[in-house]
Amino acid sequence: MGSTSDIIIDENLKKITYLPQLCGAFVICLGNMCLGGLLGYPTKAITQWRNETNLEVNLNDYEGSLFASLFWMVGVICSPIGGILSGWLGRRKIVMIAAPLVGCGWLIIGFAQTKMMLYIGRVITSGGVMSYSASVMPYISETVHPSIRGSLATLPAFMMSAGMVMVWIIAYFLTWRMTAYLLVIPPILLFLLMALLPETPYWLIENEDVEAARKSLQFFRGKDYDITEEFNEIELKHESKKSQQKANQSWKFTVQRIFSSAFFKPFSCVGIIYVINTWSGFNCLLVYMIEILEKTGSNIDPNIGPIIVGSIRLAFAGMAPIFMRLCRPKILFVITTLVTSLTMVLIGIFAFLQKFYPDMPNLDLFSWIPIVMVTVPVIMRAIGILPVLHSLLSEVFPTEIRTQAIGLVQASFLASGAVSVQFFPQMRDYLSLYGLFFLYGASGLASALWGLKTIPDNRGKSLIKVEEMYEKKADQEKSSEKTIA
Repeated sequence: MGSTSDIIIDENLKKITYLPQLCGAFVICLGNMCLGGLLGYPTKAITQWRNETNLEVNLNDYEGSLFASLFWMVGVICSPIGGILSGWLGRRKIVMIAAPLVGCGWLIIGFAQTKMMLYIGRVITSGGVMSYSASVMPYISETVHPSIRGSLATLPAFMMSAGMVMVWIIAYFLTWRMTAYLLVIPPILLFLLMALLPETPYWLIENEDVEAARKSLQFFRGKDYDITEEFNEIELKHESKKSQQKANQSWKFTVQRIFSSAFFKPFSCVGIIYVINTWSGFNCLLVYMIEILEKTGSNIDPNIGPIIVGSIRLAFAGMAPIFMRLCRPKILFVITTLVTSLTMVLIGIFAFLQKFYPDMPNLDLFSWIPIVMVTVPVIMRAIGILPVLHSLLSEVFPTEIRTQAIGLVQASFLASGAVSVQFFPQMRDYLSLYGLFFLYGASGLASALWGLKTIPDNRGKSLIKVEEMYEKKADQEKSSEKTIA
């Protein structure tokens, strides 16, 4: 039989109102819909620019790869800056500042009369999105109750998938200009709806606005829920941290925390996995999907391939909460990453056969395999890889450096992603398409092995408990080092 305190907690939990938390998570994830549109836009636009009759906006393979990779290049700078601004201004305010910039960037692309205008528009949209991207997961994790946090941690991946499908469907029927015009709508909605929501209670407490923090937590839990225990836990943790630093040295404290095990211990898990994962080929698969389908002999119209792939991904992304509940994060990540690695090798095999043995008997009978092999990594990323990584990213770093740490993690994998996308044409020419996909397969294997070694299970734990777990691990390692010395 459970204790009296357990019964009281259970009765209190029944009074919680989940609708405000769901609405808050959905609104902030419109930012990820903008991200999905930004990632998916070059897939079709690059092929349209190759055939553009206006030479001022006609982009060849290398110019198109530069346009695509500008997202990752800009993110290397804007993501950590956005993380810092989020810690300073708040998760909500940075979103409201950056969202209008995203809309302006799409208008510049739509009205572009030169290649430079295309690049400028890409820089502005990318800068806007990456400035608030470090705030999306913290906003969810800091406003959602632990009982549903694991499920809602999958929402950003779902909304990013929705953004990709949206842009691929629009681009199939419309020109790159009209597509850019329509992509102005999501950031406008994000700005308007975000204005109706409060800041997170965690950030408000960190910034000494206790009364606003109490109101925020009550808003997200419902008027009948007793927030006393949860609020006290957050406040006590903040007070214990505050006692370790002087108020006029808070920036020094932040820098010290970033250069301590409080950052490096979680980064050794999620940060390294993210960097390795950028070389598993997924980003290049999205940007160059049409070309890949053409060169692997797919019997599906390459132009409709992204719509098929994106729609299937969206359907499976909606199932991600089920997989997150049924499987331990480590097991889910390892299995989906290994399957992705295998499919990259199979794509490489078909590219090899099409290049050297195009007249092989019965090869046409298997021409359906490339579209399947392109679809499978997208499904695996939607149901396992991204939900696990997003969940880890939102949980493992301490509150006072959470957005700054997420910004640094994003900068790391964006730098790696920029190189992989920018130099895809050169690497394809040097290694051949099949050799490049064999490399992606090997990288996926390395990512799975590192995940098997480092990913923890944080399901059901409060953010405070997760933080304390990493602090204990760091203290144990220091004790071990002293003992050895």
